[in-house]
Amino acid sequence: FADPDTTVTVSGPLTFCSDASVTLTAAAGQSYVWSNGAATQSINVSQPGTYSATVASVNGCIGNTALYTTSLYADPDTSVTVSGSLDFCSYEDVTLTAASGQSYLWSNGDTSQSVTVNMAGAYYAVVITADGCVDSTSVYSTTIFPDADISVAASGALDFCSYEDVTLTAAAGQSYLWNTGDTSQSITSTQAGSYSFIATTINGCVDTSAVYSTTIFADADTSVAVSQTLFCASDSAILTAAPGQSYLWNNGDTTQVSIVNTTGDYFVTATTTNGCFANSDTIAITVVPDVVLPQIISNGLGWVASGSSTSFTITTDTNQTYQWNVGGGVITSGQGTDSLLVTWGIPDTGVTVWLVVSNGVCTDSTSISLVISGIGFSDRDLIDAKLYPNPTDGYFTVEIPEQFIGAQMSIIDGVGRVLEHVIIRDVKTAIDLRARPKGAYRIQIKSNLGVKTLPIIIQ
Repeated sequence: FADPDTTVTVSGPLTFCSDASVTLTAAAGQSYVWSNGAATQSINVSQPGTYSATVASVNGCIGNTALYTTSLYADPDTSVTVSGSLDFCSYEDVTLTAASGQSYLWSNGDTSQSVTVNMAGAYYAVVITADGCVDSTSVYSTTIFPDADISVAASGALDFCSYEDVTLTAAAGQSYLWNTGDTSQSITSTQAGSYSFIATTINGCVDTSAVYSTTIFADADTSVAVSQTLFCASDSAILTAAPGQSYLWNNGDTTQVSIVNTTGDYFVTATTTNGCFANSDTIAITVVPDVVLPQIISNGLGWVASGSSTSFTITTDTNQTYQWNVGGGVITSGQGTDSLLVTWGIPDTGVTVWLVVSNGVCTDSTSISLVISGIGFSDRDLIDAKLYPNPTDGYFTVEIPEQFIGAQMSIIDGVGRVLEHVIIRDVKTAIDLRARPKGAYRIQIKSNLGVKTLPIIIQ
């Protein structure tokens, strides 16, 4: 009989990768017993080893195939070295490094041994050995932590008045380090400066905020110039605030200058163009009543005799002081009192008695004019001087000699006050005193020849 056919067909290399195999196929038309126990014509081998088959022909003849030894290539090294945490901040990254000595194709398309990842995602590599064996690494999933929130809420404007402030509040849920050294969520600024902070999340991600600069506006100028603080009721004080602002005085004035004339405390609220305001110091104003001038009463009725004495009286006020002054006479007694006695000197002289009144702050004066009579017109001249009618209702005529035309005529009331002066321009001069109160008056005629006073009664 013919020998069994011991040929074997091998489907591929006897050395292969661990995920591959080789098929050994004996010649057809026989029966088979393989060394691994299989009784099929073909066996598929995926493990290293030595394989053969005992084949038997239909006539019962037996033969053995050759020995076929298989081996496996080394598997790819799918280990990966990770440089740090797979969960990191947006400004960080992680490097994935595959085992060396192979070729690589990463899931992001990179073909280098290492890839540096700075985004969230799933990363792996297909590695290929020199023998062509292929495998994939594990999947490495990266996560990006949320960034630190560096937003700031300001409680108001960053430019403010010296008596104001602004609070800067960082976003919640983080830790903080301000450039001032403060570690709280909020800081309050009361002065000019620059402020920023470093925020750190619970995952350790860090960021620095913008710089917030504060400015302090200039204070309002509360200086006030005061013309005077103690004055008489007929006077006033001028209060002048610093320029370039708006104003509200406590008396209601809204101008830079306030004129006051009543006793009280005054101040101004000055407001700058930036809205900063402040009150000035209080200015105490004291207004003293004006002096009350008394009426000087004289017993001389407008004329006095040379060498005689005349008394002058006033009604005094205990809050005032009095200083008498006399021209043409000598004060005999009563200086500073309510009753003055004066002795007269040179005759035919017009004189004045005046009184200076003071209350310690305010001063005023009053006076009375008189004439010292003595040598005057001659008796012959007097005979021709007429004044009629006398008594009168106030309308009367003064008649003088022609040589006295151009003389001055004065009308004097009963207390010695000169009411008016008239230049005599005719022999007869009409005088109308009907508007004057009833009483005793004097008509004084004065020329270079002397002075003469004539009495008249208005009734």
